Amino acid sequence: MTLTEPVVTAAIPVRDGEAYLAEAIESVLAQSRPCEQLIVVDNGSTDRSAEIARGYGAAAEVVFEPRAGVGSARNAAMRAARGTHIAFLDADDLWDPAKIALQLAAFDADPALQLAFGHVRQIASPGLAAEGLRIPAGPQPGLHLGAMLATRSAIEAIGPWPDVQISDGLNFMLRARELGLKQTMLPQTVMLRRVHGENHSIRNRGERAEFARLLKQSLDRRRATP
Repeated sequence: MTLTEPVVTAAIPVRDGEAYLAEAIESVLAQSRPCEQLIVVDNGSTDRSAEIARGYGAAAEVVFEPRAGVGSARNAAMRAARGTHIAFLDADDLWDPAKIALQLAAFDADPALQLAFGHVRQIASPGLAAEGLRIPAGPQPGLHLGAMLATRSAIEAIGPWPDVQISDGLNFMLRARELGLKQTMLPQTVMLRRVHGENHSIRNRGERAEFARLLKQSLDRRRATP
């Protein structure tokens, strides 16, 4: 057992996510090992997202970040977070009830661990067929921010989230690799990723050049390192 019990902050960035936000919040509150803090960052929503979050009273701290962009929302969450360990969840996704317990057990088993991931199962929303999209039949290794539990120090070492449109997760993973942060992939499913026509990455398929730009920047940084 660790000498100091970890404090877990869960953070949900949301912008116009009223359709699914309540389910995301409920999945955090249903953790078998509860999170000490739940932050919902309202990232300039024009719908009922903030009202839904405020409806949970003291169980959810609502932070307003008017500057649009998921990077700004994650940075706002970090400023408000009290946890030694941080976990993010997109407003349209869900956590398995055992997620935090499984990942904290991994940290307990390896005090040098900095990032713990788990598998992700994708679930289709009604009407998905109309979008012409396919989803994997079973769980997949989840190098995804929503499937991660990280030490606060690891996130702070990587630094603030940049102003990117669709690839904040990729940027985070690249920086973690460059810094040599110790990570593990658990075999259990820890997150359900909801696939629907309004997924940010789907709506912005034309901006995939951003991926190539971030990969090149990472390669350049690695080449410049002595």
